[in-house]
Amino acid sequence: MIVNNLIDDNLIVNNLIANNLIIDKTFILSININIYTHLLSYSTT
Repeated sequence: MIVNNLIDDNLIVNNLIANNLIIDKTFILSININIYTHLLSYSTT
C-alpha cells in the first residue's frame, strides 16, 4: 500500500510538472508571436 501511494504521488507530481511545462510553452509562444507582429508593424511604417 505504501509503495502504491508513493507511485500515485509521483504520477501526480509528474502531471503537475507536465501541465506547467505545457503552459510555459504556450505562454512563450504567444510572447514570441506578439514580438513578431510588433516587428512587422514597425517594419511596415
